This record gives sequence, structure tokens and C-alpha cells, in this order.
Amino acid sequence: MISVYMTFPNLREAERISEILLSKNLIACSNIFEGKSLYKWKGKIQNEPEVFAFAKSIEQNWQEIKEVVTKEHPYEVPCIVSRQIDSNEDYEEWVIRETHSPGIHS
Repeated sequence: MISVYMTFPNLREAERISEILLSKNLIACSNIFEGKSLYKWKGKIQNEPEVFAFAKSIEQNWQEIKEVVTKEHPYEVPCIVSRQIDSNEDYEEWVIRETHSPGIHS
């Protein structure tokens, strides 16, 4: 199982892209939080509000998740990071069920 961390400029974009991923059965859920990011962009330090999403999925969906988010995302260089995670067995089985519906991808 993987957790996919993504950043967005606002809540609307985080929800919109999460809903696309959910509708394609690429993720089982997305937890969305508002916060602030400090980062360097084109040589300057930025201090901006951002929205963070943590989505749960399976490793087999990682490539397509990256493709969909990159296509839909408003940022020139979106943050899309995957990390292998462990969970309780019932939760992992639910994630697998929700991301394995045949014929839905693409």
C-alpha cells in the first residue's frame, strides 16, 4: 500500500483532483488539510497558503496517479510524492478493494 502526498493552491483544486482519482478507482481516499508552505521557486523564497492531500492507494496505481495529477494540476511543477506504508489489515483490504475495480482505469 502507498500514501500519495500532493500539494495544491486551494481547497477547490485538491477536492477536484481527489475526486478525479477516486472516480477512476486510483485511490481509496484522500485526506485534505489546509496549511502553509515555505519553498524556493525560481530563486526566491515563497511563503504561501497551500492545501495538502494524503491519498491511499496501491503501488500498481502509482504511475497512472502521477499521470492524472500532472495533467490536471494547475502548478507548473506539482508535488506528487509516494511512500510505501503499512496499516492494519482491515484498512489495507479496504484500500485494495476500492482500487481494484476492473475496467474503470483511464
